Amino acid sequence: MDFVHVCAQEAVELLSNVVDVLAGNGLPCRRDERLPKEERLKRRKQILEVFTKGKTISGNHMVIHYLTGRPDRKAGFAVSKKVKRKVDRNRIKRRLREIYRREKWRLKNVHLMIVGTESVLHEDFRTLYHELVDLLNQIAADEGDSTSAD
Repeated sequence: MDFVHVCAQEAVELLSNVVDVLAGNGLPCRRDERLPKEERLKRRKQILEVFTKGKTISGNHMVIHYLTGRPDRKAGFAVSKKVKRKVDRNRIKRRLREIYRREKWRLKNVHLMIVGTESVLHEDFRTLYHELVDLLNQIAADEGDSTSAD
């Protein structure tokens, strides 16, 4: 029993040291990667504003509507009803939300709606990840251009 207890305690200490090292190197730790409710576009007025006044950027598997110059960073996720099964629509949103959650640090003052297509279901995660990162980098570059012009 003592051996198991000591091993478990050492594992916890080792794990906490690894998290400290990661946080010390500037990599985000688990708490920085959350997507809290304050960072989600929920209100119809805000969503319609992004669609009507914002810009659009397209990839092979998704379309992003975005509006720069906002006071904060917020994101919303949507899938067309052309994807018949609700389970599939939710899976598409979960996959896109997870990628965005990991890479949201690339953006500062922008509201965006990420609209997934049915092809998100059939594509591997790595391809989706690289596509969304490329689109977010383009938005970040546009965001930098619009803030320097002000």
